[in-house]
Amino acid sequence: MKIGAIDPRCVSDTNKFPSLTPEQATAHTWKPDDASWAAIKQHSSGHSAMMTIAGLDESGHQVSANHVSIATSTDPVDGEIFYRDVR
Repeated sequence: MKIGAIDPRCVSDTNKFPSLTPEQATAHTWKPDDASWAAIKQHSSGHSAMMTIAGLDESGHQVSANHVSIATSTDPVDGEIFYRDVR
């Protein structure tokens, strides 16, 4: 995992940059390639789609698996997305 870009307009003397927990810092992540993301959007746009994530060992044998249900919005994103973590 990594922290994404920070908009400099959001930085001040009274806040601090986000940080990863030790568990997050050692976690493996996956980002779909363009073709996979197109397929995910096609099957989850406006409704739920079930995704299966499988863990493979070095020889390619499945050693774990789980499912997640996702949905992508049909609303367009015409500008920046602002995220604020308030604790």
